Amino acid sequence: MGQSKIAAKFDTEKMQFVGTKHQQATYLLRYVQKYAHLGDTLTTLPIFLDSILNGQVKVVRKKALKKYLTASNIADEEVGGSLDSTISSVSGIKANYFVIHDTSNFLTDSTAFPNNIDSVSWSGNRLDNKRTFKLTHIFINRLGASITSNDFSKQIHATKFESPTKNPLLNKSVVGNFIHIEVIQPRIADPGKKNDAIAIKPGFTDLQYKRLALLYIATSLRKGDWLVPTFHAVLDDGIPDGHDDPQNFELEKFDQAISEIYHSLKK
Repeated sequence: MGQSKIAAKFDTEKMQFVGTKHQQATYLLRYVQKYAHLGDTLTTLPIFLDSILNGQVKVVRKKALKKYLTASNIADEEVGGSLDSTISSVSGIKANYFVIHDTSNFLTDSTAFPNNIDSVSWSGNRLDNKRTFKLTHIFINRLGASITSNDFSKQIHATKFESPTKNPLLNKSVVGNFIHIEVIQPRIADPGKKNDAIAIKPGFTDLQYKRLALLYIATSLRKGDWLVPTFHAVLDDGIPDGHDDPQNFELEKFDQAISEIYHSLKK
């Protein structure tokens, strides 16, 4: 019977993994492959994330981000709620981790990905039916639009790592310490198998990375400090039936999107 491979690295009093934010990110952002096989701990991070997690970059000013959202016609319900609110917490500690998921939309009758996967005509890009979903804070579709299912201030349990029954190595609840973002991605089965193992390549669109970066900046502003980006599959590593997302995630593109938005806000 498997058990969490990273629970031993988690301090439930401080509500964080061991090491600096930079060190934590190097093992929480290990590349996710098919069947939840993970790459090695990273030896470096992309340039801007490296600066952020080494404490060289301050979070943006609320006034600047509000101005950006207004100019871009982006409403509060698209970015996890009002920037005037705080984010979720546990044991009096504000959330430390920004967890990136993919939705693994299983195209059960398909052996190839439809040509309209990145258009409004693909039903998987619908967001109106995601408003009441209980197990995440936000969805981002492949057009870069997003919808809030639960305000960032709400405690959400969305991984097996957070479950006391699935991850009994933790000695107290950690729900509220993680902000969860679902990024829409289609999947098909491995030939001859009934699974959702095969993800589209590239895994995500540039517009999705841009919106994901905006949400990362917004959550960090609401905390008053940068959260540590984290992949779902890494949190569930070693736990039976753990998840295998996000597949085909390009960390450099995420980093570039954060940098571009951040520097546009600083002008």
